[in-house]
Amino acid sequence: MGVHGFDAALAQGPGEEKGHGAETVGYLALQPGTGSSGVFDVTGDAAPYLLQTFKTNGRWLPVLSQRLKRSNEASEVQQTVEDVQVLALGRQLFAQQVSAKDRFLTAMSRLAPVEDGPFEWGMVRGLDASWTVMPFAKTYNTPVVVVRSVSQHDAKPGRVDVRQALADRVELRFQSSGDDAEHGKEDAFYMIAEAGRHPLGDLAIEAGRLIAEGTDENRSIRFASPFANAPIVLTSVKTADGEAVDARVDTITVGSFSTAFAAPLGSSQMMDWIAVQEGSSTLKSGRTIEAFSSDVGLDFGSVYFPMVRSNQHPTVVSDVNGAVDATPRILRHANPTGARIRLRLAPEDVLDASRANVRERVGIFVGD
Repeated sequence: MGVHGFDAALAQGPGEEKGHGAETVGYLALQPGTGSSGVFDVTGDAAPYLLQTFKTNGRWLPVLSQRLKRSNEASEVQQTVEDVQVLALGRQLFAQQVSAKDRFLTAMSRLAPVEDGPFEWGMVRGLDASWTVMPFAKTYNTPVVVVRSVSQHDAKPGRVDVRQALADRVELRFQSSGDDAEHGKEDAFYMIAEAGRHPLGDLAIEAGRLIAEGTDENRSIRFASPFANAPIVLTSVKTADGEAVDARVDTITVGSFSTAFAAPLGSSQMMDWIAVQEGSSTLKSGRTIEAFSSDVGLDFGSVYFPMVRSNQHPTVVSDVNGAVDATPRILRHANPTGARIRLRLAPEDVLDASRANVRERVGIFVGD
C-alpha cells in the first residue's frame, strides 16, 4: 500500500484449480490520521465513523466493542503478526488485512458484543490531543461512559477526556498535563452501560451519573439496591469546559460508595460511574467476565487474571478504589496478555515528583 494506490491479487488455496479468471473487486479507500473519525451522512441519517489500525497474531482481540481475529488456511501454523485496518460506521464494522508477511490465505472472524444487556466494553486505539468520535455498537437512551485505564506508549503524564456522550457515540481525546502539548498516541479500555441496574450473567451491574457544582467535598452515592457483596466502582469525570479532571472513590460497601472530585473549585463537573459486583460469570455467549480488586503501586507490576485466556488479550477496565494518598494519580497500563496486565499509579502532572511507597486498591473488570 502507498499514498497513490495498492497492489492486490486473487489468492487460491492449496489444491484449488489454477488459472482463475479475472474478477471485478470493489474497494473503499479512506485517509487515516487527521479526519479519521467524525459523523457521515448515510442516506440522510447521521452515522458516526472511526478508522483504527492494529496488529494481530491470529488470536481474539478487542477492537472497539467487537472481537476480531485472523484465521489462516493452515491453522496449525503459527501466524505472523499482521496489520489490520478497521472502519466502524454506525454499528457496523469493516475489517481488512493490509499486510502480507506470510503466504497463507487469511480471513477475518468477528464476535459481536455480548447480548446479555444494555452494555458493552472494548478498547479504542490511537487517542491524541484531537477529539475522536467513537461509535457505540449499541444504541442507548442514557449512556454512561467510563474510559479507564490508558496505555503508556508515551511516559509523559496525561489522561483521557470525555464529552458529548450521545445515544450512538461519544467523543474522546488524550489530554497532556501541564504545558506539554506534544504527546504520542495512546490506547484506552472502556465500558458503556445504560443508566440503571442490570443483571450481568450471575453478577449485577449498576450505572449512574453525578452532576455537581465545583466542590472537593466527599459525596455519598447510594445504589438502587444493595449488591450481594461489595462491588468495584469504575468512573470517568469531565467538566463543562471540556478539561479532563479526576475523582477519588473510597468507602465502597454493598449499598453505597463515596467520592471526591480532584478538580478546581468553581467548575461544573459530571461523573459517570459503573459499579460491578465482584465475582466471575459465564455469559450467554460463553464468554467470561470477572470483577476483582488488587493493590497497585507507583511502579508497573503484573496483575494476574483469575482465569487465563487464549485471547491475545481481553478488555481490562480498571480504576482506583481507595484513597490512601490524597495526591491525584491516574492508572496506566502496559503489555496486556491473556493471563495478566501491568498497571501503575502514574503522576497526574509533571510537577508531581513524589515517590512515596504508596499502594492503592484498584477495582478491575475483565471481559472477553
